[in-house]
Parts: sequence; C-alpha cells; structure tokens
Amino acid sequence: MKVYNYEKAKEAIEKYKSLGLKFAMLGMDEDWGWTGETIWAKGKYLEDLNENTTIAGIKGSTWATPVLKLDFKDHILTINCYTNE
Repeated sequence: MKVYNYEKAKEAIEKYKSLGLKFAMLGMDEDWGWTGETIWAKGKYLEDLNENTTIAGIKGSTWATPVLKLDFKDHILTINCYTNE
C-alpha cells in the first residue's frame, strides 16, 4: 500500500515556497477529482501533516499514486509523495 509521505510534502513546500508557490495539494493522481485537497496556501499549512492525518478521508491506496501538486503562477509541479507501508 502506498501511503502519503507527509515529511516529503513538507520538505518540498519549504523548498519551493520562496519560488512563487501559490498553493500545494495532496491527493491520488489517478483519482484526483475525489481526493485532491489543498494543504498549504497563502504562506500557511491548512492541515496538520502528521501520522494521523487523512486526505479526503484516506491515508493511502493500494492502486492509486499519492502525489503532491505544487501550483505556481505559470505551471504545476507534480511530485510522487508516498512511502510503502
């Protein structure tokens, strides 16, 4: 099972926030419409990313890929953001 890697997500946000990051979202790439949630916007975290956090009510998937989408003014960077449980 692939579960969200919240530490990796936080590291990426911290790395890119000074480069014009507008917001960051976590979700399952193959089921984005149902699972994508904004976790960081306007310079602050909207979710407390820890081992008990769920995104759209889930912590991971056996078939879909957990990803972090970083939205900038002119592009979106998608990063696989999971660990295997």
